[in-house]
Amino acid sequence: MKSKILAIDIGTHSVRSAILCTSGKVLNLAGQSIKVNNLDNERIEQNGEEILNAVNHTLSAVLTEPIHTPQIDHAAIAIQRSTVIAWHPENGKTLSPAISWQDTRGRQQVNSLKHCETEIHRLSGLVLSPHYGASKIHWLRQQLADQKKLCIGPLISYLLFHLLENAPYLCDESNASRTQLWDIQQRRWSKTLCEYFSLSTEALPSVLPTHSHYGQLKNGNIPLKLVCGDQNAAFLGLTNSRRPIVINAGTGAFVLSNQPAPPGTGILTTIAQSTNESVDYLSEACINGCAAAITYFCQQYDLTQDEFFNHIPSTPDNKKQLPIFINCVGGLASPWWKGAHKSFFIDSDSDSIQERCIAVIESIAFLISKNIQFIETGNKEGNWDIIIGGGVSQSNYLCQTIANLTQKKVYRTDAVEATLIGLAKASDNEDLPPTAKTFFRPYTNIELQSRYHQAITVYETLT
Repeated sequence: MKSKILAIDIGTHSVRSAILCTSGKVLNLAGQSIKVNNLDNERIEQNGEEILNAVNHTLSAVLTEPIHTPQIDHAAIAIQRSTVIAWHPENGKTLSPAISWQDTRGRQQVNSLKHCETEIHRLSGLVLSPHYGASKIHWLRQQLADQKKLCIGPLISYLLFHLLENAPYLCDESNASRTQLWDIQQRRWSKTLCEYFSLSTEALPSVLPTHSHYGQLKNGNIPLKLVCGDQNAAFLGLTNSRRPIVINAGTGAFVLSNQPAPPGTGILTTIAQSTNESVDYLSEACINGCAAAITYFCQQYDLTQDEFFNHIPSTPDNKKQLPIFINCVGGLASPWWKGAHKSFFIDSDSDSIQERCIAVIESIAFLISKNIQFIETGNKEGNWDIIIGGGVSQSNYLCQTIANLTQKKVYRTDAVEATLIGLAKASDNEDLPPTAKTFFRPYTNIELQSRYHQAITVYETLT
């Protein structure tokens, strides 16, 4: 009989807790929205106490049925990566907002390190960027210099401090690796990386492999045995083959593969999961403007999300000329990593809201497709499956556009809770297929290809 796990998914806009079988079947689920505060183009924050309260609320909701609790083998957590926070080590009180992964207030320090970006990439597996934790931790240390007692770490460390008995100061390897302070090959905090960012390894949390005994949850007295980043879990939840390309299209879009990252392409290397004896790596491409780009557009044009998607047809039109949206929402990430640019429309005098909505969806597909091309560099094993999930994947137009641009079948899973399912699969180390899926067969679309090449040319010429 399959055991049950308590799975917790702490995303950018919501927290979900569930009891699942390790087969992936969801038995009980509770969710709660959390706010994101966009102070300006660079400063994006969340409330750590709100996130903690949401976790505790959803845990209590799914554990209310006593029939489940004695049968739960362990708990597992997946969480948004690269978000950092400061708190008091004795009373746990937050001393700062949670500085979001989308936040780029550390750009000035990052720009000062351009001369050593090759070494930073080699050690951390990450392209030098203010989206990662290092420059945010440095910024918080400067702001809180007068605090005699202080903990600063990834958001997961703050939550583990409050959720576990004995208030540990801990982190898992996958979240540690997104600070840009973790040596992904030596699997330890890097003194070299910390020195670059004027930080000390001694002030950082202790780190455990993703598969470890972290302690007992206060709520339910359940052992926590798995902690990882949300994209790591989503990859496991969406994949059903040994060599897939997985797209998780949420607030940001992440393109992942369990092949090594091709050198010199701007593709990241990240820790997927680990034990004391072994570690698995992923190559990863990041598109910051996925659902975030839709939100940005809706705010500019005073639309609801439903109104936006009502403007999107089911499939691209091969004959229609459309505007092109240069999508720099959240900063232009892989494969170019060109930092802060304003988003804009080109090649159109059209004021049609529908056409501009389509252009935004196409911009997401353009960036995803270009990154797939880079990830496939050096692929000697033939065609890979492309599997897509996440909220924005429900757009048929998006999926069909990716199929047309890559000239590959794109499989869309119906697994709404891919991250939670990934935690269940990782807990039992099983290679289970995702739930029923739809596939999109590619066809030639000359007008679409033309818009794609125009957009890519603009991205490549941005400075």
